[in-house]
Amino acid sequence: MERRFLKLILSILIFLSLSLSLSNSTYAETTLYKPHPSLDYIAINNIQIEIDEYGKILVDKQDTVKIAGRGNPNQNITIYIGNEYLNTKGGSTGNWSVLFSIHTLEEEFYPIYISINGGEKELLFTLGIGKELSQIENGDEEIDNKEDSNVLIIVLSIFGLITVSVIGTMLYLKKKTG
Repeated sequence: MERRFLKLILSILIFLSLSLSLSNSTYAETTLYKPHPSLDYIAINNIQIEIDEYGKILVDKQDTVKIAGRGNPNQNITIYIGNEYLNTKGGSTGNWSVLFSIHTLEEEFYPIYISINGGEKELLFTLGIGKELSQIENGDEEIDNKEDSNVLIIVLSIFGLITVSVIGTMLYLKKKTG
């Protein structure tokens, strides 16, 4: 009886740990940014930069942005920034780029889309303009980290309760049979 009970508890604990690891990997796959295959690089004021893990770039109003990519030769490329758009064409090797100043845009977040040969618009990244946005962004990350730590605390608490319950049940059964 005690051996079957221990197997059952062990199976439950293995199931819980696998569930937690699968849910964490699913969360990462759905929330973290994946670069568009046509995107080669982004430069702010001629300095190449990286997009953050959430697909965002923060810039100041006086900055100049260059978006470069590659695809098939002679493809028509349209880059959408808010209600504005820029057209370019891939060269003989398929390389393309657009260069634009953002001083006329309002300080907010803008999704940047690409359309290839007039096809469907696809998200490249999100461009945040303004110093206040970087402060807001940093505050959001702190809130997200606190929420993540709260979830971890809850999960660890549940795991602890299960462990205590199992040990208590085992001791009770041992006393009862012994």
